[in-house]
Amino acid sequence: MTLLQKPPDPLLVLPSMRRRWLFRWLALPLSLRWAITLWLALLIGVSLRVLLSPPTSQSVLPIYRLAAERWQAGAALYVYDPRLPLDVYRNPPGFAAAFQGFAWLPETLAALLWRWLSAAIFLVTLFRFCRAVQPDWSLTRLGYVAALAVVIALPTVNNGQVNLLIAASALGGTAAVLRQQWWQAAAWLALGPWMKVYPMAVGLLLGLIEPRRLLPRFVLITFAGFLLPFLLHDPGYVLVQYHEFVTSQWNDDRTFAPLSRVPRDWTVVPRVWFGWVSPPIVTKLVMLAMAVIAAGWTLMSRQLPAAVLRAFLIGITWMTVFGPATEANTYAQLAGAAAWLVVAAAGQSRWILFPAGLGYSLLALTVLRAVFPADWKLTALGPQPIGAMLLLAAGLMMDPVHRGPSVVDGKQRGVFLMARRIRYSFRLRTPDSLPRIIASRTRLSKTAGQQD
Repeated sequence: MTLLQKPPDPLLVLPSMRRRWLFRWLALPLSLRWAITLWLALLIGVSLRVLLSPPTSQSVLPIYRLAAERWQAGAALYVYDPRLPLDVYRNPPGFAAAFQGFAWLPETLAALLWRWLSAAIFLVTLFRFCRAVQPDWSLTRLGYVAALAVVIALPTVNNGQVNLLIAASALGGTAAVLRQQWWQAAAWLALGPWMKVYPMAVGLLLGLIEPRRLLPRFVLITFAGFLLPFLLHDPGYVLVQYHEFVTSQWNDDRTFAPLSRVPRDWTVVPRVWFGWVSPPIVTKLVMLAMAVIAAGWTLMSRQLPAAVLRAFLIGITWMTVFGPATEANTYAQLAGAAAWLVVAAAGQSRWILFPAGLGYSLLALTVLRAVFPADWKLTALGPQPIGAMLLLAAGLMMDPVHRGPSVVDGKQRGVFLMARRIRYSFRLRTPDSLPRIIASRTRLSKTAGQQD
């Protein structure tokens, strides 16, 4: 700009920038706009609830925070505390050590940061997973996946549990395996066992497919994560906490608890519908047997990438339906897989779409029912384990890398071109962008001619 030129008026530049951002937003596919809107509405709504309610209301973060404070003070982690009468700490000792960073922040700020960070990591890994499985998917399909995932993820975003991060661990690890990024895959898959031990199932199943390139790396990083607390605190204290953790988890038997507190795994179905209560030893034997069946199924299917995706689906289904002490909110770990399955099945047979849609609907129904009082009465009927098994059945029947047309694509391309034309017609009002607009319209005309 020379000395004779007049600088642009900020009052005129600002509306132009707003208009430009508006039409960039309108140029996005409708499904992606809905997904962004739903996730922002969920996070902002939960943030307002956190700001206006007591810290212990509908949140497990006070449990994590107290465990981090006890870790720093060298006190026992797995003891009942009268300040938190609802539950006790159930995560490994290393998680309490890592949560100290949030414990140093103000309680409300830590609660908000934890929820937003968990949602961001989950969405990033979900998009990476979809791109790794089907690189040719349009933004429309990705928008549908993100929009469907928000419903099932709602409970864990609300109470701050680690379920979204466990789902992100499985999604990110599977995406890295499909891209043959072995160290990155091992790191993602080791994140889940570091927060809860049972997510190790996904890493071990994927390790059976790649026993040389993935399994040693996964075992190395997982054990390194378990040994890291010994470098952060007195080894004798850490060893005692690991012993108490194993003891508390082994003795955590809620088989004969009231129906509102029993595990929401497969045992709730025969309990409610047939009046048969599975003894604890039978539950553990079934859990072990299903793990062996899952490993055998994975070894039988060694053709990549279908074997990787089936191992991922079998692993997360085992974690929820046959895992230890499954709660209603635990099924939020299926948010990404369920949403992807529904969208992927939309372009295949109706016999695949039906169980996928029904399974997703059963999971979503329990979330919507939680808005009303006594929501445990619906989850006690077993819709969540039944829905998870239906999703698994759809995933095992479908071609996971199907490249055919999908009913969710529709007229996205035409709408996208129309939105771009509208956006560039408004940009024509700014004279300084005229050469760029002429070139852009030339490209648009060529693209439309090729499609015709």
